[in-house]
Amino acid sequence: MFLSFTCFGQKPTNRYYPPLKNLMPFDTSDKKMSEEFKYFDTWLREITEQTFYKDLQTSSSPRGDATFYSLGLIFKNNNEFTIGNSGIQIIVNKGKEDFSYPVNIKMQEKYKILAYLRSFDPNNYDVEDFKSKFSLGLIILNITQEQAMANILNNYFGYESNSKSTNVQKLIKDLSKEAKIKIEIDEKNDEKILSKIVTQIYTQTERYSSDVLYDIYIKSKDKKKEQYNFDNFFKSFSSEYYMSEFIDKTISYEANLNISNKDISVIFPQDIIQTFRKSDNEQFVLSTENLEIKPELIEMKSINTIGKKCIELTLLTYKSDKDQLIFKVLEEIKLNKHPFLTDNKRNLEIYKVNKIDKVIFSIYESRLEIEFRFNDVYEKQIVVFDKPFTLSAKNKKWKTHQFLDAFSVVCCLLTYYEKIILLL
Repeated sequence: MFLSFTCFGQKPTNRYYPPLKNLMPFDTSDKKMSEEFKYFDTWLREITEQTFYKDLQTSSSPRGDATFYSLGLIFKNNNEFTIGNSGIQIIVNKGKEDFSYPVNIKMQEKYKILAYLRSFDPNNYDVEDFKSKFSLGLIILNITQEQAMANILNNYFGYESNSKSTNVQKLIKDLSKEAKIKIEIDEKNDEKILSKIVTQIYTQTERYSSDVLYDIYIKSKDKKKEQYNFDNFFKSFSSEYYMSEFIDKTISYEANLNISNKDISVIFPQDIIQTFRKSDNEQFVLSTENLEIKPELIEMKSINTIGKKCIELTLLTYKSDKDQLIFKVLEEIKLNKHPFLTDNKRNLEIYKVNKIDKVIFSIYESRLEIEFRFNDVYEKQIVVFDKPFTLSAKNKKWKTHQFLDAFSVVCCLLTYYEKIILLL
């Protein structure tokens, strides 16, 4: 009994690496993604349950809004994952006898909002709450209360040559009428008039002047009009034409994953995409090969805007002119109806695999969209998959592997105690 455990304990390949979930928990509780993306967080946790790492190197930006990782990923017991119930597979080290060989990656996390507001909580962010966005926009662009008020004075009051009231007097009148705030200043003799108005507003209401002015000049019962007023206010401070969307992007969580070699494959089943090869007589012949994409860069971002709320994965692919495989999308006609054709009467288009530039996955909680983009600017963009969808990564095989891992750990512990006994 002692001899058998001693041999097992000395097995050189039996190494244990730290689990990836401890290093990068991908948890919404770390306040980088809101609870609305919990479905994606859960999926990542499931597929990384048996993933480990080695040779970790990290660094962070001085402002804390970006972190860099360099490491090798080890998929010890499972190298095949399915994107929910779509049938689309992710395979690591495809075709290798030992798929646990480390996959070397470089990853950069970006969370831009932390450069401006360290205490930001995405769960309190409402894309349709323009008033809260307004306060956030002032912080991002470093606009003072006085500057915000000056912008209101310069852009929200028309110039009237015969007017007996100055813009400041009009502002004071509006504050009195709309917010019951009485401002006392001497416009001719007082210095720093705007600072005095800002102070008096806060003293009387315990609200920032920008908050009060927003209610008077920008807020509207019509959301579209309010958004227009919102974007119009920031035109003097930023080159961004749609400031609301810019703020949405600023609070987005992003991660870029560079893959050193062709170690990861994304495979589309034949019921979504059919593949073809040219025969000797130059005819397209249906192939049994699945469409396979090998990304060299994976970009991930959380998108939370008025029109779109999903996790977006963009795969930039390796280019290979040697691959003459052709493919067509079975659902293309159904999903992309041409407005000038009745009853969807048009031929399915055929695309070259070696012309694929990027593949974009938009992962919603109950829907999956996939878009192909091509090197040739004349090629049309196509949507492959858009229907009810469940994102789940449960794999029955894991239970067996987890049991074997636990058994191996127990054996090692027994070996450790056996050596102690022998020494005694």
